[in-house]
Amino acid sequence: MIENDPRPDLGSLAERREFVRRSVLRANRTIGAILAMVVLTGAVLVFFITKARQSQARAEQAEAENTERLWKASLAQARAENLSTKMGHRDAALEAVRTAALIRPSLELRNEALAALIRPDLVPDRSWDLQRGSFGFNFDPDLRYYLVRYTETDVSLYRMDDNSHVRDFPLPASLALQRKLLGTPISVGDFTFSASGKYTAIRYNGGAVALYETESGQLARVIGLDPITRQHS
Repeated sequence: MIENDPRPDLGSLAERREFVRRSVLRANRTIGAILAMVVLTGAVLVFFITKARQSQARAEQAEAENTERLWKASLAQARAENLSTKMGHRDAALEAVRTAALIRPSLELRNEALAALIRPDLVPDRSWDLQRGSFGFNFDPDLRYYLVRYTETDVSLYRMDDNSHVRDFPLPASLALQRKLLGTPISVGDFTFSASGKYTAIRYNGGAVALYETESGQLARVIGLDPITRQHS
């Protein structure tokens, strides 16, 4: 009977060792590839993060520069408004100061605000919406009516409290006759109220003046008619 040989199978052992070596090599190559991908991905992330931070820094710097320019422009506007004599310069200066103060309060802004509050300003008490094509404007001493011209020959009377139309003062018949006889154009030159506001005086470009009663609208008299017109009137 032949006994089993206790010596190991050298061929099988060598094959196992070669298999293990190749497995380790494959595993090392896989781990190396993974590490390379991780390093590459990290480098890409670092690149994009750096670019994003640079872009954010440039945007923040641009915003800071624009904000500073706005602050300086608002301060300059406040100073210009304080030196102006136009109506409403005080509110304009204070608004410019407010805009700049929201960005950055400063002693300069405080001084400009104080200057705006100290200087006198003209503030409109009321306003009226005139129609397009209006010419001239005049109001009576009691601030009850105002006159405005919309046509060449007529003057219109309006109430100041509600801007309602009261009446028109047309070209007097005697002046219309003068225009017909002489063939010369006649139009309104200027107009005004009397010192008491009782009468409305209208001067025409031919030199004649028509005097109307303001309340009733009645023609009181016409001054400066041409002699030929007086003969036919």
